[in-house]
Amino acid sequence: MKFDEKFIEQLRSKLNIVDVVSGYCQLTRKGGSYWACCPLPGHSEKTPSFAVNEAGQFYKCFGCGKGGDVIRFVMEMESLSFYEAVKLLCEKAHIPLPEDVDGKSDENTHKKFAEKERLQTLMRDAALFYVLQLKNPACEAHRKYIEKRRLTKREVTVFGLGASPDYDSLVEYLAQKGYTMEEALLAGAIQRRRQKEGDEKRRVRTDGKTDKNGAPLRDYFDALAGRLIFPIIDGFGKVIAFGGRMLEKTDFAKYKNTSDSVLFSKRKTLYNVNNLKKEKNARGKLDYAIMVEGYMDTIALYKAGFKNVVASMGTSLTVEQARMLKRYTDVALICYDGDKAGQNATVRGLEILRDCGLEVRVVSLPDGKDPDELINERGAKAYQEQLDKALPLIDFKLKCVRNTYDINTVSGKRKYIDESLRVIGECKNRSLQEELLKKLRDESGITYESLRRDLDNSDDNDVADKPLAVAPEITLNDNADAYAKAERFVLDSFIKGQSYAKGTPDEFEYTDAFRTEVAEYVAAKLLLGQKVEADKLQSLADDNTLPELMRILEASEAVDDAVRNGYFVDCVAFLKERTINERLAKLKVDYKNETDVAKRKEIAAEIAKQTIALSMLKKKR
Repeated sequence: MKFDEKFIEQLRSKLNIVDVVSGYCQLTRKGGSYWACCPLPGHSEKTPSFAVNEAGQFYKCFGCGKGGDVIRFVMEMESLSFYEAVKLLCEKAHIPLPEDVDGKSDENTHKKFAEKERLQTLMRDAALFYVLQLKNPACEAHRKYIEKRRLTKREVTVFGLGASPDYDSLVEYLAQKGYTMEEALLAGAIQRRRQKEGDEKRRVRTDGKTDKNGAPLRDYFDALAGRLIFPIIDGFGKVIAFGGRMLEKTDFAKYKNTSDSVLFSKRKTLYNVNNLKKEKNARGKLDYAIMVEGYMDTIALYKAGFKNVVASMGTSLTVEQARMLKRYTDVALICYDGDKAGQNATVRGLEILRDCGLEVRVVSLPDGKDPDELINERGAKAYQEQLDKALPLIDFKLKCVRNTYDINTVSGKRKYIDESLRVIGECKNRSLQEELLKKLRDESGITYESLRRDLDNSDDNDVADKPLAVAPEITLNDNADAYAKAERFVLDSFIKGQSYAKGTPDEFEYTDAFRTEVAEYVAAKLLLGQKVEADKLQSLADDNTLPELMRILEASEAVDDAVRNGYFVDCVAFLKERTINERLAKLKVDYKNETDVAKRKEIAAEIAKQTIALSMLKKKR
């Protein structure tokens, strides 16, 4: 849907960007603007460079270069389309969303969004069904389990716990509510039965019943049948999936989630993020967040008063989860089951958190207990004591190294020293390095001078410390700054609405913060179907950036009309080559450092993919 500009301006006027941004980070007023460490995904910093201007109703990060209005901010933070961001902000501002403002409604976009809303409603109804089943006489075992885990009515309500009585009841319920089985499949609420020999003789309660489209209900089932149900809720309070726990020991997995769907991606989701968001909205950016593995650990901590807790749902931590957590805090306390501490997968996840700008501390629980067990046995005070003892990431990794090798043997001692030096080398703080080397000296009996020499020599050969490769320099008509020249020409082509300017200007990465800002502004105008006005462009510039704006607006004039089309293609390919080359360099480093065979294969496949893409781009030039 293309919105009328007057409507967009009305929406902006009803919102204060300071209020919206404050929901994501702690703003501090300095002069005429508000400042914070940048909350945008993919950018982490310790010194505030993110500014919000209340008078102009725009934001700008002088670190990553991103900026724009309140709509762009919500798009960035929540990974939403323009349409989705507008709809969300309309709800916040209590403004009705227009059905068709200018007669140019994108029917496909509107239809797709409406379908997504219906699936969300379906999942809400499924969650309600599960909640109601807790009163079902057939679900007595579920109620006893809740009592056994000492959960009160409050926790059951806050987390929306429910029960699945059997394979068929949910299927029947959704059909009665008017949903089709195809919709339930898309939402991930049910699964299709596999057809096996003799299935025609199977008797299920749904035999002979169909949905409103005539699909036989017997062909579908609730994959979480018999389990205690945990709704998985996103940051907007929408039910997007379910987790289920078996009540007794069986051959089935203890925990199971509904499959990934159009609503749910396990790698992009944190359990209890909805309550974490409430805590942040009430208190500002949190001092820390606790990350555990499972549903029951999360609920047990919440009950004990530790409300700033999320779970990775037993999966290896992903970049997407780390970036999500960074929105709410700068410090992550990792509290996985005691018997899993030190595993390679755990350490790898911690490094992902660190690389996303989080300070990482590891909570080690005694006697191999999980958080739920410790709290139930010893109380919240005992758990808080363990939080207070949390180890910084580098200390935890060194502890894992000490526990891995037998330093009483020559070979074990050598491996212990080499691995410890590799870990210490990851620390770029010289004074902290010295402190760690002295500890290693005391533990190993090797002189400080010898350890320092070995560390310095290893640093010289450390591929990870070498600068990333960049795209090979090419000449675009002359030998001026190639990247700047290409970026200016691409921008000017979009600004002037040239027929050869395909795509949008914000799909490229720019080497200059002001050019990035211009690109985002022009892209927003193009998305709305509007022309770019010169006076509005000038308002983006100040005394320092005005000369650059002039260079952008003159860029296409330096290229002959007859060759501008081909020159544009060359510029686009050139900019994309740079991005791919940087990506390839990082992938090669990741491949060298990765020890897991399966992950090395994945990285190798991505390297091959990017290499092919690079080759194709070079052919276009």
